[in-house]
Amino acid sequence: MSGCKGPITTFIVEPFVPHDEEFYLNIVSERLGNSISFSECGGIEIEDNWDKVLHYYNAHLSYFMLNTLYFVLYISC
Repeated sequence: MSGCKGPITTFIVEPFVPHDEEFYLNIVSERLGNSISFSECGGIEIEDNWDKVLHYYNAHLSYFMLNTLYFVLYISC
């Protein structure tokens, strides 16, 4: 966060849940579409496994489809 100034006012705190696997999921909404990145090699070392990340770009992925994708991934974990 170099160059950022000012107080941090928002935190996301979640309880720890014991788990054996970690996944990486990133959804970026851009002006012309949405990009989705996913990997079964998640965790804090995702940059070390960046070659195993699958990237998908869709220019027509709707808000409804993103919510459906999130819900399906959420209930499957």
